[in-house]
Amino acid sequence: MQEEEHVSGLKTDLCKSGGTFCVLVGVTGSVAALKLPLLVSQLLQIPGVDVRVVTTEHAKHFYNSAEVSVKLYSDKDEWELWTQRTDPVLHIELRRWADLLVIAPLDANTLGKIANGICDNLLTCVVRAWDTSRPLLFCPAMNTAMWKHPITAQQVKGPWQRYRLLSALSISIFRNQMRHLRKHAHNIVLSIQLAPKQIET
Repeated sequence: MQEEEHVSGLKTDLCKSGGTFCVLVGVTGSVAALKLPLLVSQLLQIPGVDVRVVTTEHAKHFYNSAEVSVKLYSDKDEWELWTQRTDPVLHIELRRWADLLVIAPLDANTLGKIANGICDNLLTCVVRAWDTSRPLLFCPAMNTAMWKHPITAQQVKGPWQRYRLLSALSISIFRNQMRHLRKHAHNIVLSIQLAPKQIET
């Protein structure tokens, strides 16, 4: 009975209404994750935008979940939801629901995982299953020395070319590619700028 309620709750939460632009925010274990509540609240102020969050376990260290006003999904939800073959798979349901995936902040560890095809948590599974015709916006946030390391440059440029990938470093591309949703694109860009690219320590 509890399993049925869990599945029913998921279907209700990820039900898309007509005209709604669905933004899935991924948050990883960078200190910049402390801005998650602010980022979510700014996105929700955009008319016609709906938001859900996928968090890594390490990201939870930096923000108070009680301050996040939308549904948060984590690894625990992925494994609790699926008990038999007919059950929905959470990372696939999230992929279907979202029109845009924003990873803000994207820490060095998760960047490395994604660049190498590793999908060992809910967020990286969503990315691995992502519809590459839909935009994926990422906002790197790490120590400056880590950001300037040659490995980071390789991981940002190389494998990501398969996606309509949009770094916070080339935000004008995002506006152009989202021309058909210009009002959403402009306001999402403004909101995303809350997430810093680098963190000095």
